[in-house]
Amino acid sequence: MADTTFIDRQTPIYASWLNDVNRKTYFENVSVKNFGAKGDGVTDDTAAIQAAVNSAILNSSGLYFPAGTYVLTSQINLTFPFSTHNGIVLYGELNGTTFKINHAGNGFVIDKSGTTIDQGTRVVFSNLSFTSGDVFPATAILNKFCVNLLIRECHFYSMTVTSAVVKNQTAYGLDLDHCTWRGITGKCVYFQQSAADATYSFVSSISYCDFSFITGTAVYLEGGNGLTMIRTIMQVCQKAFHADVVAKSSVAFNLSFINCWFEQNVDADIDLPSNVSFWSEAKISRCNFGFRALTLGGTANQPALINLGAKSKIVVDGIVFGGVSCQITGSANASAILIGTTGFTPVGTFAVTLLSQAGAFTTPYQSNDAAGNIVAAQGAFISATGSTSAATGVATTIFALPTTGYNYTYIVSAQVSSGPPAAYSAVYIVTSSGLSWRATAMQTATNLTVSVTGTSLQAAQTSGATNPIAWTVTRLS
Repeated sequence: MADTTFIDRQTPIYASWLNDVNRKTYFENVSVKNFGAKGDGVTDDTAAIQAAVNSAILNSSGLYFPAGTYVLTSQINLTFPFSTHNGIVLYGELNGTTFKINHAGNGFVIDKSGTTIDQGTRVVFSNLSFTSGDVFPATAILNKFCVNLLIRECHFYSMTVTSAVVKNQTAYGLDLDHCTWRGITGKCVYFQQSAADATYSFVSSISYCDFSFITGTAVYLEGGNGLTMIRTIMQVCQKAFHADVVAKSSVAFNLSFINCWFEQNVDADIDLPSNVSFWSEAKISRCNFGFRALTLGGTANQPALINLGAKSKIVVDGIVFGGVSCQITGSANASAILIGTTGFTPVGTFAVTLLSQAGAFTTPYQSNDAAGNIVAAQGAFISATGSTSAATGVATTIFALPTTGYNYTYIVSAQVSSGPPAAYSAVYIVTSSGLSWRATAMQTATNLTVSVTGTSLQAAQTSGATNPIAWTVTRLS
């Protein structure tokens, strides 16, 4: 900001001085203490704060809370009329302004007075701390209808809640920035999404936040679209991130975890349970996972865990583990695409695609099941190899195809150990429709055939002595 001067005396007015004047005019002159609030940790300041909030909303101004502890014995209503573009900034002193909520209801409730709310409404909570008293509240902040609610540099500590510390009920654009949750019993952040309840939560973000020592769930999501978490820590939580879409008959798409840290949590670090109708889809990029613990605050020596359920889908990019393994559990139609990662152990039967950073398929084979069938990651060039002696004219089983599942594709190459390539080398594509298998020749050999009988992949020489047949079976899908 450039310096300005009085015309008559040519006296410079510096930018810093003007900022001080603006700060005093905007915040300190619209202070809750002007309405009788004490902030002494003893006096019930509810009525004074409500009067100050009503005035600030009417004038679309900021509301300043000087350092102190403000006791609330009933909820504070931030109620906005439609089509006025009204907004409010509730602002305090960092680590100095605290709300002590000492009743069983909600702390601050953002609502509308009409049938809808103007999308221009803007509510900001900044530099405020929240804790609970002898009576446990339902929430500290309940957002019923506000679009673009910003909660920044707020501290929630030593709270027991019956619903959630911050609850987004029917709104989009919630932004949590540089906030901390410590020593919380219950849910920290709750995104509602239910057709039955007519609630929704879209396009929200949690950035540079810290959830630590949580006896409950750090982030609880019923569904929605477009939640992004950036550089956020979730450690020593009973549950770190839980998308409960099945319970609410919902879906959660476009979830993003970027440069987040998960460590010493008890249940799944990222829990995306699902079924055939309701599931989640997420991108996990350059996050770090530490060991989990069996009990909250106990020794952390368990693998990190991402749960997909029966249909959830994830793309994982560049995770660094530092020696910690991460289990990905899933089944049926779940899928995981892993790009340039190490330390993962897929658990269950579901599609896993392994890619290098350059996009090339990477390492092959995972294991065999109890029947000896290959367990491969779908989409990767994953091979099983072997050599089987076969007499002339005898179809000999070289590989057992899956007995469950459907729509598989394998490429099979086989070669007799002696003789010219044209006569003794063959390449086949083997496909299934349900459990009906078919082998189609891509490169035929005059003295070697590949066929399928039931779920047995077989090779046979048509002439010559008994010779070993070397084979490679690679699953493509």
